[in-house]
Amino acid sequence: MAITPERIDRSRPPFTRQHDLNWCWAATLEAWSRVDSRWGGVKTQESWIADAGVQPHLHPTTKALNIRNGIPYLAERFNLKVSAYNTGTATSRAPRLSELRGCLSVSHALAVYQVIPGQASHVVLIYSIGRTTVYYMDPNIGYREANIADVAVSPIVLMYR
Repeated sequence: MAITPERIDRSRPPFTRQHDLNWCWAATLEAWSRVDSRWGGVKTQESWIADAGVQPHLHPTTKALNIRNGIPYLAERFNLKVSAYNTGTATSRAPRLSELRGCLSVSHALAVYQVIPGQASHVVLIYSIGRTTVYYMDPNIGYREANIADVAVSPIVLMYR
């Protein structure tokens, strides 16, 4: 890991393509388990889908994660911190750059953001942040980057260790 005033770089995760349209959450967790030894080894998408504790939080046929119930479950089970921004609650607001840098200074950050409000979310793994750019692995597309201003206006939930 490298931390400078300009940028925080954690280990770049391997591109882990989601095996199914609805498995972005499982592919992101697999990628995270490949670069962070605190997961206790690699956990594949299939092992996440088959996990008995996760099962109640999955759609029965698509295996999409129910974000409302699944994120709190994963956070509690794996002792992850959760920060929510622009999610419509009274306390939500845009993330500060210092908060994003703080997350990355201790851990990669799993990010959940809305693709279609109220209908579909997507999960990616943030591994680096600069002064104006967030770098992440998208299990559907590959390595991407976004301007911090765009991140600040989107509803987003971050999970980190």
